[in-house]
Amino acid sequence: MAWVILALGEFVVDLAVAYWIIKKKLITILNNRN
Repeated sequence: MAWVILALGEFVVDLAVAYWIIKKKLITILNNRN
């Protein structure tokens, strides 16, 4: 069962990183418009 927890942990980390990168890009795009 430990590998399931590890896989879920990695998935959550990947999601968090992707969300952070997308948020930074969106903020940059919004800042460039003004």
